[in-house]
Amino acid sequence: MLDDLTLRTSGRLLAGLTFAVLAVLGVLTFINMSTSEAVARRVLADVKLARLAGFADMMHDALRADVLAAELAGRETGNADKETIRADLAHHAADLEVRIAALESDAEDEHVRHAVARVKPAVLTYTARARRLLEPALAGSVPRALRHDFDESFRMLTVSLDELSDIIETSAARSVSRQATVFHRVRWTTGAAVLLCALLLSGFTAHFVRRTLRRLGDEPEALRTFSLRIADGALVNRFVSEPPKDSVADAMQRMQAQLRLSREQLMHMARHDVLTGLPNRAMLEERLEHTLAQARTCGERITVAFMDLDRFKPINDDLGHDVGDEVLVEVARRMRLCVRQSDMVVRLGGDEFVMLLPGAAEGIGRVLQRLQQALSEPMRLRGHQLQLSCSIGLASYPEDGADGKSLLKKADAAMYQAKAMAKREALRHATVASGQPLQRPGSREQVLDALA
Repeated sequence: MLDDLTLRTSGRLLAGLTFAVLAVLGVLTFINMSTSEAVARRVLADVKLARLAGFADMMHDALRADVLAAELAGRETGNADKETIRADLAHHAADLEVRIAALESDAEDEHVRHAVARVKPAVLTYTARARRLLEPALAGSVPRALRHDFDESFRMLTVSLDELSDIIETSAARSVSRQATVFHRVRWTTGAAVLLCALLLSGFTAHFVRRTLRRLGDEPEALRTFSLRIADGALVNRFVSEPPKDSVADAMQRMQAQLRLSREQLMHMARHDVLTGLPNRAMLEERLEHTLAQARTCGERITVAFMDLDRFKPINDDLGHDVGDEVLVEVARRMRLCVRQSDMVVRLGGDEFVMLLPGAAEGIGRVLQRLQQALSEPMRLRGHQLQLSCSIGLASYPEDGADGKSLLKKADAAMYQAKAMAKREALRHATVASGQPLQRPGSREQVLDALA
């Protein structure tokens, strides 16, 4: 009787321990999944903040380009695009202030909030001085003190935005590192749980076999049948060889696969534009630095083409943002068809695109000619027929710059000058301060001359 009582007590204790371990395993699984979800949301928030900061940096450069275009228009007589310049400057100034306000409302990290608080006054000062400088620039008479104040605010905002970008990148790196830590913790917790369940199952099987053998000790025939079943493997297979179809290990493996998929999706979102699927500014900077490094070694020519759609704002205002989004998607599709396999098409935001074009001027001229022809073809969307055109600014390595940032800025400035001159053509960059005249290529031969 004592042996039977001991067996029953030990069996109950083993069953209770098994349920307790499974309960702890369930709690740990829930905690890890909740932590992983929170970290994933934080990574998405950091990616959104990085995109907003990139847009703000781009808008503050565009605002300065508007001022340069206004000064250029002020020195020319009979320029009919002054209203366009006013509209562009007002649009870029408002967009910059909206991006900073969005950063202020979406920032969760304390360091990021403090950095945004330091950037916001610089943004307001910069936009206010740009608005004050616009009319004197269009009139062709800019006071030196006003120009000095504008340049000083541009420099201070550039420093503040660079500091903000560094802080956001640091916060994103911490979030990604934390996600990796949670992933490894889930993996080790899963392995330990599977091993513990296997040990408990083995102990339960051994306990059941010992109790059955003791009960059948006085029945030789039953003991012989039981031994044959063990030798045949039927009893062992019942408890060991057939794990549950939906076991804890399977659930943890599925969770690990979902975590890997979420991480890959986050990495893709961080490097591509959500609307068009084109690479974004972050991927452009990586590719541009890599391409320039190869060009320095091989002596290859690299051209950066900065493209902006002409009069895109009225499409958004009159037909709605949904139609504007469809226009951008169609433009991205046509651009993909025009470039070569070695080229890269990037959407920076709004209606601004960048093309990275390695190789000789002959091939680049053909690409630009195909692009202008493709965008000039009518576009029918939701019962509306739209006729688009574009302004393109060009900057080439090594003539116009030795690093990616300078090439992008010079191509951007050339594009805004092309838009201000209302030529709807690709213009090669020329330094404004030197007074060097710009070339205005329209046909492929003129494009080749500009790139030569």
